[in-house]
Amino acid sequence: MKYLSLVPLVFIAACGGSSGSSNAPLDDGTDQQTESESESESESESESESESESEFEPEPEPEPEPVVSVLTLDNHADIVDKVFAIFSGKLYGDDVITAPDYPDPTYYRTWPIVDGDTAELISQPADIVCENGGTLIVAPETTGFHSDNLLTWHFDFDSCQYDAILFDGQLATSIYESVNIVATDFVRDDQSKVVRLTGALGMRSGGDIYSFWNTHDVEFSRETPDSFLMIEASNTSFDYGRGLTGKFVVQADWTDGLRMSVDVDGVINPGEDTGSLVLSFDSGNVLSLNAETGDVDTVEITVTADGTTSTITQPWSTWSDSFIFQSESRL
Repeated sequence: MKYLSLVPLVFIAACGGSSGSSNAPLDDGTDQQTESESESESESESESESESESEFEPEPEPEPEPVVSVLTLDNHADIVDKVFAIFSGKLYGDDVITAPDYPDPTYYRTWPIVDGDTAELISQPADIVCENGGTLIVAPETTGFHSDNLLTWHFDFDSCQYDAILFDGQLATSIYESVNIVATDFVRDDQSKVVRLTGALGMRSGGDIYSFWNTHDVEFSRETPDSFLMIEASNTSFDYGRGLTGKFVVQADWTDGLRMSVDVDGVINPGEDTGSLVLSFDSGNVLSLNAETGDVDTVEITVTADGTTSTITQPWSTWSDSFIFQSESRL
């Protein structure tokens, strides 16, 4: 009996030992797994948010490149020389004075033919189908008397190819006391040089040089594999020995491809102390030429470059050649 009485006690003791922890949840590893997953998800979300934020972070702006002045005391004489050569026509005249330079002998550097007695036109209009299927309409015109008349060729090109040269646009060229050209979107492309012209030009030769060059709302460009020249909004007047005036905008390889504004105040004429010339870039790089020095043989040059202004005196003779336009292809 003694041994039997011990069995319930042992059982009770065993149960009592387990009852001390009966109110605590069973630790089967599920809670730890859940916490681990939560932490992992939290870290993943944090990393995702961090990556998302980094994707939308603006890239740092690059440092602005320093502006290099085009006009300096070292090169000013050459640039002013080219500017004066634009006024006189020397820098681009040979590209336009014989325009359109259509190679057909009937129209190449010739004028319409009129009857010397009646002043009636002998040259006839023509509708031409070009080699590539483009077209050219030519119309001669004469105004005035047979001994004192204005002769004009009107050319209307529509993608017209002659040999390797492509023509487009409209151009009228006339002669009386001077040669006058009026063009609208005219293009001549000979595969080595592309010339574009819009606006009106007037020119007159005296002896071996062109003594008069006038532009009205001219837009001109010339492109070659090695160089380019663009003249915009040109309204100028040049009369050799009497002076020049006007303004335009020029962009070329010698302006580092930047647009340079050219403006003459008054009339500039070598040998006279009147007028001034200003060349300017948007960067603040400016050159002014002041002819009112009290000495008819010199001008005052002031250049502002890189925030520094310098002034020197130059003789007019520095640019004497730029006023003399002797054409290589004159009519």
